[in-house]
Amino acid sequence: MDSRIMDVLGDRVLELGPKPDASALYRNFKLTRDDDGVAWLLFDRANASANTLSADVIEELDSVLAALESQRPSGLVIRSAKPSGFIAGADVNEFRGASDPRPSRPRSAVPMR
Repeated sequence: MDSRIMDVLGDRVLELGPKPDASALYRNFKLTRDDDGVAWLLFDRANASANTLSADVIEELDSVLAALESQRPSGLVIRSAKPSGFIAGADVNEFRGASDPRPSRPRSAVPMR
C-alpha cells in the first residue's frame, strides 16, 4: 500500500500505539500521540466486554474528533483495545422504552401488510 500515512506508520500497523496516560480524558476512548505526531485512538467501551455503539459513545467520539480538529495530527489510527473486535454492533439497551416502531424502522423499509 503506497501512501504517506503508511510510510509514517511503517512497522507499527499492528500495534496499539503509545501507552495511554492513566488520567484519560474520555470514558470510552484512549487518545495518544506518538513521536511522529500520529494520533492513536483506541476504542475501549467502559465496563463492557465488547465495543458497541450507543448514544454516549457517539457523543464522546464527536468530542474526540473536535479535539483532533483543533490540534490536527499528522495521521490518525483508530483501533479497538478489545481482543473481541472493533465493534460488535449497536447497544440493544438503547432501544428500551421505545413505544413507537416508526422511528426505529429504516425509511426505505416497505410497510408490512
